[in-house]
Amino acid sequence: VVNNTNEVFIYPNPSNGNISIQTDRELGAVTIYNALGEMVYNQTSNKPTVDASSLNSEVYFITLKDKQQQIITTKRIVIQH
Repeated sequence: VVNNTNEVFIYPNPSNGNISIQTDRELGAVTIYNALGEMVYNQTSNKPTVDASSLNSEVYFITLKDKQQQIITTKRIVIQH
């Protein structure tokens, strides 16, 4: 039996900007958007960590894509300094 739950964990939330990502899919890109939908961060790598500490304290949406640029998930994250 194959257990393909595609669970994604993005933590801590709220975060100080250092974000960890845990997923069973191989990451291709991480993009962060502000509440207006403007891209404020983009990382094209498979690293399971993001350093978004330069972003202001507010609510963001983080989108994860796999190597084929298919969206894995989009989640809300709060950055607080």
